Amino acid sequence: MTQAYPLQWPDGWPRTNPLYRDNGHKFQRGDWKGGYKATTINDTRIALAKELEMLGARNVVLSTNVEIRLDGEPYSGRRAPDDPGIAVYFTLDGEAMVMAQDAYQRVPDNIRSLTLAISGMRQMQRHGGGTMLKRAFAGFTALPPPGDMSPIVTTPPRMWWEVLGVAQDCPLAVAEAAWKALARITPENDRYDINAAIEAARNAKRSNA
Repeated sequence: MTQAYPLQWPDGWPRTNPLYRDNGHKFQRGDWKGGYKATTINDTRIALAKELEMLGARNVVLSTNVEIRLDGEPYSGRRAPDDPGIAVYFTLDGEAMVMAQDAYQRVPDNIRSLTLAISGMRQMQRHGGGTMLKRAFAGFTALPPPGDMSPIVTTPPRMWWEVLGVAQDCPLAVAEAAWKALARITPENDRYDINAAIEAARNAKRSNA
């Protein structure tokens, strides 16, 4: 059973080298759309829960190295954990899913990053409907449970729509939303594939216009 504490990082997800974690100042200054300031774990936890609720997620478990009380609330005044990574487990349309983030130095910033990514996914519901959303979330399904050390064999996608998890004939707005959502949960040094994919999508849409 997935536990909220300690962190249960999903098998198969790469970890960010601590030396390259972002300081998250863009969150704390409120540079992101909406002027949000990621200040406390509890604030970001509530925002993430609301975003997941609007998405339609069920059985949500936010797993971190932040100690929690019996009522599920984080202890106040505790030292920040050495490992700021977070993972959110949930079910969507009956399928078990997980998203994880550790690209930032603070737990609240990693939670906020996933919240923004899920918000981007929800834009697909508005632009492309449930089919687009399901395709976008395909990469977060069928993952082994924590502790299952079975090897994961994947085939790298080759076409831009496979990288972004959208249909080839989707509107450019849907491809852009998928790219933004993926960028928010992908460390900067690992964004080559998704950046190349969105450029290919833009060129393809321009040539077909």
